[in-house]
Amino acid sequence: VDLCVHAPHVIVAHAGHVWSLALSSEYLVSAAEGEVVLQVRDASRSSRSNDCAYRRVQHAASGRSVDGVTLSQPVLSWHLALRGHQLAVLGRLVDLSRLREGDGQEPDRIVACPLTLSMAAWSDAGRLFLTQDRAIRVARHPPTDRPADSDVAGGIVLEDRVLRAGGPPPARTHGLAAGTLSETLSFVAVTSHISFPDQPAVLRHRAITVLTVDTSQQQITMTAVRRLQAHHQAIYALATANDRLASGSDDHTVKLWNPFAQDPAAQLLATINTGAKVWALAMSGDLLVSGGAGNAVSNVNVWSLRGIGTFHAAGSVRSAVRLASLRGMPEQGVRSLAFDGDRVVAGADDGRLYVWHHDGLPL
Repeated sequence: VDLCVHAPHVIVAHAGHVWSLALSSEYLVSAAEGEVVLQVRDASRSSRSNDCAYRRVQHAASGRSVDGVTLSQPVLSWHLALRGHQLAVLGRLVDLSRLREGDGQEPDRIVACPLTLSMAAWSDAGRLFLTQDRAIRVARHPPTDRPADSDVAGGIVLEDRVLRAGGPPPARTHGLAAGTLSETLSFVAVTSHISFPDQPAVLRHRAITVLTVDTSQQQITMTAVRRLQAHHQAIYALATANDRLASGSDDHTVKLWNPFAQDPAAQLLATINTGAKVWALAMSGDLLVSGGAGNAVSNVNVWSLRGIGTFHAAGSVRSAVRLASLRGMPEQGVRSLAFDGDRVVAGADDGRLYVWHHDGLPL
C-alpha cells in the first residue's frame, strides 16, 4: 500500500503526560493531569500548512473550571468522549455548539450526571453515551434545530439510567470502548483493576469484560457477555471499529477480538506483535493506530487489518500489516491517540500533541 505521511503539526498543550484525546471535524480535546484543553479547528488555515490548524478556546487547570466543572482530581482514568458538539468530560455532558458560533462565551452545561470514573464512549445504537454501569441517551435533533425561544439546552438528555443500581460498585478500569451491533444493541468493553473470582490476583489488569446494552425495550438493560483473557501483562488500551475489538498491553501486543463468538477458539481473531509496550489505540475502518513506549523506530504505528475476521465473518489472516511508522516526534511515550481516517493525533509524555495528516489511506 502506498501511504504518504506528512510531517506532524506540533501543538504545545500541556506540561505533563497527555492521558486522553477526543477528535472530531471541528474539535480537538486533550486531558492531562489536572487540566483539560479544548481547541477548535481553524478553517482559515490549510490543514496541510505548517501552521497549527487549531486555535485554543478553553483551558482549565486544577482549581479552575470549564463550564462549571472544577478540575480538582487527577485524570489518570479520564476518558473523553466526543460526538458532534456533545462532550463527555469530568462527569458532565457539555454542549460545545456555542463555541462554533464564535460568540466568545463558554458552552452550556446540559446535564450534571456522575459518569463512572469519568470514562465514557459513544454508541450510535439508541444514541447513547455509555460507561461500564451507566447509559445516557441524548436527543436525536442537533442543538441548531431547537426553536429560538427554547429554554432547553442543546443535546437534551432523554434518559440517564444507572444500569447496575443496587449492585456492587463497578471496578476501576484502565480502558473502555463502546460500539454498535444493531439499531438497538450496543456493547461496552472494559478492563479491570480487580481479579475475578476464578483468577488469581496476579492476573489483575489482564482481562476484558464485555457487556451488551439493549435499547429495544422501554427500559435499557445491560447484560454481561463474557470475559476475554490472552494478554500476559496489563491491558492499557481498548478500541473498536468495523466490527472488531482491539486491546493493547504491556506485553507488546495488540489483540483483535470477536467477543460474541460462541467457540472460544474463534474469539481471538489476530495478534499483532508491535515490539513495544502498547498504551493507546485508535481505529477507523480497516486501519488501526497503536501508540506506546520503547519502539526503536517510532512509538506511533499504523496497521492494516484487511483480511482479519470481524464479529460477523471469519478472516483469511491472523496478523496485521504495518503500513507506516509515524515519525517527527522525540522519543516520548504516547499515552493517548485519536484517529478519524485522515488525521492521527498522539498525546505524548512531553505534553505536546502531534498531528499527522494522511493521503492514500486504504479505507
